[in-house]
Amino acid sequence: MSQTYPYLQQIIIAVSAVHYYNAVSNATTQTGVYSHIAQVALIDALCARQKAIRGLIKIIQLKQSNNGREDSQADQDALLATVLFFVNFTLIDSGKNDWQNHLTAAGRLLSIYGLSTLSLAHVAGNSQSNSSSPKSKPHTSVSNSPKEISGVKHQLVDQPLTVCDYVASDTVAYLIWNCALGLLVSTSSSSQPKSQSAAHSHDYAAQLLTWDVAKVLRILSRTQANSYHSCPADLMSIVLRTAQITQYIKTSGRRSPDAEQMSKYLKLLKEAEIFDVEQWAAGVSTQIVGILGVTDEHELRVRRHIAATYRAAVCLYILLIVPGIPAELRRRAQHSDVDIDALPTLPSSEDLVSTILQQLSCIPKTSTLFKFTAWPVFLTGVDAVSDVHRKRVSERLRAMRDLCPWGMLTSAIETLKEIWKLRDEATKHGICDARDVPDAKLDIEWNEQERDDWLSRLQGLKIDCLIV
Repeated sequence: MSQTYPYLQQIIIAVSAVHYYNAVSNATTQTGVYSHIAQVALIDALCARQKAIRGLIKIIQLKQSNNGREDSQADQDALLATVLFFVNFTLIDSGKNDWQNHLTAAGRLLSIYGLSTLSLAHVAGNSQSNSSSPKSKPHTSVSNSPKEISGVKHQLVDQPLTVCDYVASDTVAYLIWNCALGLLVSTSSSSQPKSQSAAHSHDYAAQLLTWDVAKVLRILSRTQANSYHSCPADLMSIVLRTAQITQYIKTSGRRSPDAEQMSKYLKLLKEAEIFDVEQWAAGVSTQIVGILGVTDEHELRVRRHIAATYRAAVCLYILLIVPGIPAELRRRAQHSDVDIDALPTLPSSEDLVSTILQQLSCIPKTSTLFKFTAWPVFLTGVDAVSDVHRKRVSERLRAMRDLCPWGMLTSAIETLKEIWKLRDEATKHGICDARDVPDAKLDIEWNEQERDDWLSRLQGLKIDCLIV
C-alpha cells in the first residue's frame, strides 16, 4: 500500500525515524554520550513528515477538483492510515499539541466514510452494512443492549485480518480513550467550546453519540488478539457506552444524571464487574494459536492479568465519571422491591486501585505485553492518594517509557503530577471540617463529599496529551 500512496510511505518513514531518534537519545542520555546518529534520525523524521504533509495537500486539492468522484476502499484505507500515523508521530515525539488536529481529522474520516465501509467491509453481512448507516440519532441511553451487541459481534467470519482492520480498530480506540479522559475533566458547558482546540475536542467527542456500539465492537473484536493495547473489546464497548451517556448529559447542560441514566450507569458497572477474564484470555489465546500455530502458556497467564487490570480500570472509570453511584446504591438497596443481585457489588475506588496495581505486578518487564497497559496505569494514577501508590504508578510509566520511548508517557507523568497537586489541595481543604464528623455513617458521607470536591476540581483541567 505504501508503494502506491507516497504520502503514506513518507509518514511511515517519519514515525520510524522519530521512534529511532527517541530510542537512541534515551540510550545516549543514560551514558552521557552525544549521538550524531540520533540527530540525523530526527532530521530525517521531520523531512519525511513534511513530504507527507505536501502529499496530503495535493490529494486534498485533487479531491476538490474531482467533482465528487468516490474514493476506492484502498484510497480510504490509505488516507485513514496516514492520518493515524500523524497522530502516532506526535505521541512518539512529545505526546502534546498537534495530536488533537490529527485525531479530529481521523474522526471526521470515520464519519464521512462510515464505520461500516471500513473494517466491516471484510465481515459477513456486507450488503446489509452497505445499505444502512452506521450511525444512530443522539440518545440519552446506551444504544445497544449486551445481548444485541453480543449477537452482532459473533457475526464475524473466519477471514484474514487486513491493514484496514488494524487501522480502523486503532482509530476507534484512540477516539474512545481520549473522549473518556476528556469527559472526566470537561464541564457541562462543553457544548459551547470557547477555543479552537476545545472545538476540535468537542467535534470528535460528539461523534461518539452517533456511533453504533455493536458495529464498533465488531471492529474491535477482530483485532483484539493482536491489538497493541490488548484491551478486551467488550470492556472498551462499556467505556464507549459510558462516554455516550456522559457526553449527552454534559452537552445538555446538566450536572448529574437522571434516574434512567443512573440505572444505565449501574448496569454498565455490573456488566464490567462480571466480565469473564478467564474466558476472554482463553479465546484470545485460541486466536493466537490459530495465527502462530503454537500454544504459549505464559502469554495466557499474562493475558488474564491484563484483562483483570482493564476490568478493574473500567469499573474505576465509571466511579470517577459518576461519583454519585455509592450513594445511589445505598438508596436503592433500602427498597425491598429492588433485586440486590442485579446491582453491582461496588468495591471502593481504593480497592480497585490496589487490584490494578497487584495485577500489573504480575506482568514482568520481560513480557512483550508489559507496555500494553498505559491507560489503566494512568487512570489508576488519577485516583492514587497515597505516596506509595503514586510512586508505583510513576515507576511503571517510566519503565514502560524505557521499553517504548514515546513522549506520550512523559506527558502522562507530567499530567498526573498536576492532578495529584489538585487532589492534595482538595484534601488539605477538607481536613478542618472533617473533625466534626460524629459517626461512621456520616464519615462515609463525608469521604464521598470530599471525593466529589476533588473530582469537581478536575473539571476544566487542560490535559494536552493522549493516553492510549
